[in-house]
Amino acid sequence: MKKTILSLLLCAAALTSSAQDQKEAAAQRAEKIFGFVLQNQADSLYKYLTRQMRVVIAKEQMEGILKKAEEKAGKYKSHGTWDVQEISGSKTCTATAQFEKEELGALVVLDPSGFILGVQFVPKEAIKK
Repeated sequence: MKKTILSLLLCAAALTSSAQDQKEAAAQRAEKIFGFVLQNQADSLYKYLTRQMRVVIAKEQMEGILKKAEEKAGKYKSHGTWDVQEISGSKTCTATAQFEKEELGALVVLDPSGFILGVQFVPKEAIKK
């Protein structure tokens, strides 16, 4: 009986660790993708889009994401740490982005393989838990 309970506890700990590792990997991928947004690297963003998204989004649409946000919110200053939520296998990564005039939400949605389903700035309230 003790061995069974110990085995169950070890299994639960391993699953928790694995889930945390996946969240950290998604946060790292979101940081990398957000770096492409900050540097206006549309080619890199397009390369990380899922195949399905490449059919509906032209590479040119990936240009100027930050510039459009800055037109409304002022110059970009910084962003916080990424919060990762899993929904149906996809990972929704959010962070608060500081601009001169206001804060916006940075949103990166990844498919189960880590490719981009969406990347954009949203009102800060849209990413509140």
